[in-house]
Amino acid sequence: MTRFSRPQTQGLVAYSHPDFFSISVEYKYPTRFVGCDRFFTETILFGDFINCARKGHFPGLRSTSFEGKGLSDSVKIEDVPAAETWARLQTDAEAVLVDVRTRAEWTFVGIPDLSTLNKRVITVEWQTFPDSRIDPDFAGRLCGLLEGAGVSKDTEVFFLCRSGARSRSAAAAMADAGYTRCRNVEDGFEGPLDATQKRGHVAGWKAAGLPWRQG
Repeated sequence: MTRFSRPQTQGLVAYSHPDFFSISVEYKYPTRFVGCDRFFTETILFGDFINCARKGHFPGLRSTSFEGKGLSDSVKIEDVPAAETWARLQTDAEAVLVDVRTRAEWTFVGIPDLSTLNKRVITVEWQTFPDSRIDPDFAGRLCGLLEGAGVSKDTEVFFLCRSGARSRSAAAAMADAGYTRCRNVEDGFEGPLDATQKRGHVAGWKAAGLPWRQG
């Protein structure tokens, strides 16, 4: 069990998820208008919450203390920068990219374009839209898609989400399912917020200038 406590800031709700030992984090963006703060919720593994909170990915986070456990104490997921991910996908014909964001994100935010590599992105939601619940059959569904595409369990598989939190959780789940080379695309598709509270400019796939298209 791991324990984590943060100094006072503002806005967190967390609870244990029995299937994936994850937590749901609620955070808010303060605005200039009283009562108009926007609230966001993400469900990720406890350890990933710690890493992302330290990077400032959850603004408006209130102090709290709680306990949580990851899927496997032996699972070590490598974080790979977006540009290096592209290079590995380019040089390794077998390597694949899995986008675990929601259907809404693929449609309205965009999706990596691997057409120049003669590859396609495998899309499967880690959290279902619109209820944001972790799909308990995620590993089973993705295993089926990978097997159908002829992807072996020793193939290098890169996982991508918005900012690198959900994808790390998904990579850990697939590592537990027997895939030996699961990687997390560091900072995801959009990366962290910039000084103007916008994504896509600081780090991640878009910020690296890598190919993408609207879904």
